[in-house]
Amino acid sequence: MGVKSKTFDTGAAGGTATAGDQAQGSRLSRIKLTDKEKKRLQEMIKRADSLQEIIRLEKMLNEGTLPPGRRVNANFRRDLRRNERKQHRAEKEEAQLETVRQRQAIAQAVVQAKEEGFPEDVEGREAYFLQQVSEGETLAADPNHVVEAALAFYKGLKVYPTPNDLISIYDK
Repeated sequence: MGVKSKTFDTGAAGGTATAGDQAQGSRLSRIKLTDKEKKRLQEMIKRADSLQEIIRLEKMLNEGTLPPGRRVNANFRRDLRRNERKQHRAEKEEAQLETVRQRQAIAQAVVQAKEEGFPEDVEGREAYFLQQVSEGETLAADPNHVVEAALAFYKGLKVYPTPNDLISIYDK
């Protein structure tokens, strides 16, 4: 018993696709075009012979869909998936490196704060505490200065007489 494949008109000039291609085409048509493919489509539009072909190519360019020949090309789809995985891996590695860099920056800032030292007298400690906490609160409002805000809170916490009480106050 032979397998019959039902064909559908893709709307492309002279192109037909099987039912399986249609199912894959709906998923693959959401793939964004690369700059190279956009340029290629623009060049094809310039060289197009008929108005119908120009309209079809413009539609593909505006929708960001793949040309029908590319949808059914298994090697092209495989390369797209492979490139997607590579990009995902690179983003994941970059995020891990950023985490390591941020931890190193925090550790270095803590060491630097310890080297600077803290005030010894009670009035100096109180003024230093208030200064560091207010600085930490202003820096915490800006997401770009999270490390500096944490360092200011750390310095304030170091001079506070009962740090556990202060932590419980901020937890509430």
